[in-house]
Amino acid sequence: MIAHILTKNNEKTIQKTIESLVHCDEIVINDLGSKDNTKQIAKPHRLILSPEKPRNEARNESAKTKGLNLMIEPWEIVVKGHKPDFKGKYGYVSIIENNTIRKEVRYWRNSATFINPAFEKIDTEEAEFTETMIYSFGRNDLDDLELIVNKWKSDNITAIAPHYYYASIMLMKGDWDAFMKASEHYMFLDKSQSMSAIMNKYYYALASLIHKKEYKPTLQNINLCLCKAPLMAEFWCLQADVYYHLLKKFDVAKSFYENAIIMGSQRLKKDVWPMEISKYKEYPTKMINSCSKIMKASDFYSKSQNDH
Repeated sequence: MIAHILTKNNEKTIQKTIESLVHCDEIVINDLGSKDNTKQIAKPHRLILSPEKPRNEARNESAKTKGLNLMIEPWEIVVKGHKPDFKGKYGYVSIIENNTIRKEVRYWRNSATFINPAFEKIDTEEAEFTETMIYSFGRNDLDDLELIVNKWKSDNITAIAPHYYYASIMLMKGDWDAFMKASEHYMFLDKSQSMSAIMNKYYYALASLIHKKEYKPTLQNINLCLCKAPLMAEFWCLQADVYYHLLKKFDVAKSFYENAIIMGSQRLKKDVWPMEISKYKEYPTKMINSCSKIMKASDFYSKSQNDH
């Protein structure tokens, strides 16, 4: 198996990435113009220099290799004990970052075509699920990605996708105002029910609650999300959070937190939608207990007042 790594100034993490690739026969490292010690760390392996190429073109430069291949980022490691276990042309891996698990196509056989100049991905609609798990330390190139996406927008003024990725970058940066503005523009352009469109609505609803503390846009958007993906515990928890934190209707909140546990437990292992791990049991259970305590205290207070 051949591992493919695209790098630019990743000296702090790439050594751990390389050391985790114990099942790989060869490591191909394509560097986009590192100014730190990344290229020196990469020297023992096959090093390709592509400082002037877009990310997806650099990926494609080294992707036409025979046999089984794995794409991994220089801020990620393969979790020990996991080997590829599929027979088809493409394979999903599970990526753990912070509290979230997402699935991406990272395996391919013989050749693959990468698209998207900022968040390059394999151009396929079908892939098999594998048991491989990758842990991500989190990327450190958001400023570079912002420049790439802005150029993408200017070069393709009718394209919708770059507006989604620009909003995503603002979200990753924690710039709530910029995210909400970009998200609103993206929602105006994309009326589809794609996973990208729905997840954008979810994060917009989250921003409406956390940043703006406004319940109407939160509920409007999260209800649309639930219509599309009712087994997403994240969506039920956010709906419950509105009733808990803003509307103070703890009985309603409790029922939605309970729905998060019940519906979330029905999600299939092969579901490709991202999963916030704590929202499937830990968080809703904690909030159910909180609702019960508040309701019990309120009932006790009401009863004592009536007794007097």
